[in-house]
Amino acid sequence: IYKSQGVILIESQDIPDDLVRTTITSYADQRIELIRQRLMTTNRIIPLVEKHNLYVEQRKNDASTSDIVDLFKQNVGVEIVQANVTDPASGRAKQASIAFRVWFIDEAAEKAKLVTDDVVTEFLSENVRVRTARAEETTSFLKLEGDRMQKEVQKTETEIAEFRDKYSDSLPDLLDYNLAMVQSIQEEIASLENQIMVMNDQVSTMGIQLSMVPRNAVGTNSAAPNQLSTAETDLQELRSEYRSMQSRYSANHPDIQRTKRQIEALASEHPDLKAAEAEVSRIERMLSELPQESSNESSEQQQAMASNPIYIEVAAKIDATKREVSRMRQRQNELRERLAEYEQRVYKTNQVQRAYQDLTRDHENKLNQYKELRAKQLEAELAQTLESESKGENFVLIEPPRVSA
Repeated sequence: IYKSQGVILIESQDIPDDLVRTTITSYADQRIELIRQRLMTTNRIIPLVEKHNLYVEQRKNDASTSDIVDLFKQNVGVEIVQANVTDPASGRAKQASIAFRVWFIDEAAEKAKLVTDDVVTEFLSENVRVRTARAEETTSFLKLEGDRMQKEVQKTETEIAEFRDKYSDSLPDLLDYNLAMVQSIQEEIASLENQIMVMNDQVSTMGIQLSMVPRNAVGTNSAAPNQLSTAETDLQELRSEYRSMQSRYSANHPDIQRTKRQIEALASEHPDLKAAEAEVSRIERMLSELPQESSNESSEQQQAMASNPIYIEVAAKIDATKREVSRMRQRQNELRERLAEYEQRVYKTNQVQRAYQDLTRDHENKLNQYKELRAKQLEAELAQTLESESKGENFVLIEPPRVSA
């Protein structure tokens, strides 16, 4: 009986692990046992038996295939060689597999050597194939996962774009702008209201003036207007100013109190103004009760029938002022509609912000996962190159099988 043996060294990775990390996680003795199990199968043993014409007598006696396979397994062996080494990570001594022996026993020394050669070659090639296949599978898996996550990221980006288009006026980054617009519109509405109040006072004053001007020109003195006295004019101006202040200041404001005292003093000094004041109130009530269009038509008819230039001029000013008031009212209505729109935007911002934050958070998480997968894929591709160029942990035949003497 002759025994032929080969010794295979387990070489560590050529390139440091901190530069290129291999994707093979199993230990060498595990891979050796895995390869041995694969080689000791019927479809791998029978070709060797036939190739080297082993067990001739048994085969002539019609031995079963399983008997031949069992006989081959009894004659082949694998033995792990271990040694005490120092773990570079922990610095502690431990046992590690550094090599393994493969042998075959046969009645013919040459056949024992040839079969051992083939078994050793199978171990070497199977190790390369297994490691390369494992690296390729890892790279392929990470690439597929990276592509899938890339589609998820693109889908989330599309959802964010559609969300921004749908709620473009209520996005969180527009909140300050919408609040500023609300304040600006409110200030413009208040300003228009003050102007309308002043113009209404002017209409009342001009109405009084118009009532004291002859409609038709009479004689040479008819061109001179029959205007209010200086005291009456001052009183009307103070009242107009007082109404304007009421829209801006509180009742206890010093300017309000001062103007009020001036009005009371001027009215008390000129008792004859009471009649004019009563006339002003009467005309104001008449003007407020008349519809806008009817009043305009009446003023236009009065202007058409009048011949006094002063009368026509005052009536035209009244009409122009009323039209300006109407324009401002229309502008106020437009501003109120815009104000309601911007207030609705501000109201929706909180709800939109929550949904938008959920979308962006989801996108950020998926993007981080995508980047991590692509980084791992790159590492796996380097590890695949490492294995294909036999730079990783490798099996090296250091003692080939020989013919036993």
